[in-house]
Amino acid sequence: MSRASPRPPSLAENLPGIEHILGDGLALDEFLTKYWARQPLFIKGSPGKFVGLFDKQEYRATMKAAAAEAQLPPDFFVRVTYDEGGVQGGPRIDIQPNEVERYFATGATVCVNSIHLVNEKLGAFVHRVKSRMNHPGVVRLNCYWSPPGRGFGAHFDARVATTLQIGGRKTWRFARQIATAWPLDGASYGTARRVKEQGGVESAPEVVQEMVVPPWTDFEEVTLEAGDVLVLPAGAWHAARAEGDESLALNLAFDPARLHVLVFDALAPFLSRREPWRGLRPSPAGKERILPSLPPDADELSAALRELAGLLEQMAADPAQLWRHWIERAAMSDRPLSSSSSSGAPAVSLPQDTRVRMSRQLTPLIVAGSLPGGGEMLSIYLPAGGEAVNVVEIQEADDQAFLRGAARHDEFSLTQACDWPELRDVDPLRILRIAQELVECGVLEVI
Repeated sequence: MSRASPRPPSLAENLPGIEHILGDGLALDEFLTKYWARQPLFIKGSPGKFVGLFDKQEYRATMKAAAAEAQLPPDFFVRVTYDEGGVQGGPRIDIQPNEVERYFATGATVCVNSIHLVNEKLGAFVHRVKSRMNHPGVVRLNCYWSPPGRGFGAHFDARVATTLQIGGRKTWRFARQIATAWPLDGASYGTARRVKEQGGVESAPEVVQEMVVPPWTDFEEVTLEAGDVLVLPAGAWHAARAEGDESLALNLAFDPARLHVLVFDALAPFLSRREPWRGLRPSPAGKERILPSLPPDADELSAALRELAGLLEQMAADPAQLWRHWIERAAMSDRPLSSSSSSGAPAVSLPQDTRVRMSRQLTPLIVAGSLPGGGEMLSIYLPAGGEAVNVVEIQEADDQAFLRGAARHDEFSLTQACDWPELRDVDPLRILRIAQELVECGVLEVI
């Protein structure tokens, strides 16, 4: 057996998490209950807050690497706009990664959608935030590079947008009252305002009729500098424009986790066992070319819907199944994982002075549950790339005590773990064994 040696710093070694983004003055629980999807939040930071996360040099290197790729991820694309941050936005133009410098030089804001899919460090950052928040929806990281006086026109998005100002200054105008809670799609402020002012609301789509569209003069204004953060709820009207020099910013976009999607995804394994849920056969009209008021297979469809109702009743009585699916979605990573990060460390023999911590690369989610015959079990959810998730189950009480202690401490030596009150009566060799197993499967990492 080889002895463990400190690993080189992982990509996630010094990356900020959601607590670093929020700062010392705002706890994560308060952020989620008071601000998440409810009201805008401006957080004043220091110029060095995001040093090491991203800068213009890395932006250019990322675009150069993307331009050299034979095939890019479908969700990665680059668009430009010549908007000046006013009431009305202009068209978006799709471009290639190797064209960003040329378009920027002509005065265009360059938006890179899902830049984390082509930058491994940023991918680790996105997963760390998503997993820590236990967010079952998709999280993307977009990048905005704007020349002076340019940005984007007023609109709202269908997702929570968290802007991290990396360099330069950008002035944001936003409405404090959201247009509508969790909209299904984005909307242009100029178009919505024109409909409201011209009295054509009754003939407009229902979503426009229900929108709150305040006057442009009611918008609040804040200028972001390097290290500042602005969080806008889904449905919040906003516009932005670079001030003075060029502006570089990252935007964490939290797509909503819609309950009906989560429910049916959780039920899919059960429903797919029945033929009507796997596929319906066509039911054309007869010779008269008129369809009946009910489908010919109405009884079969009704039986399938009754089965669905029964499954929903079971889920309502015991939401544990939905909760497990929620956690699986939060643990997923939409980026490919390197073999070293997905499989943990190779088999090693850990000396007692080894220092370890919970993996910052995989950010495991630990869930308390019950064994069928009684007793507690801890389940650890780890990303395995894409929609794959690995689950490690801890059933022994002493092993669970070690895991709980590891989750409480930022980092520790195995000698220190042996002195934890809950582990003082546990054989040190057993502590070394469970630590080694957790390192090998990627739950812990050696530092």
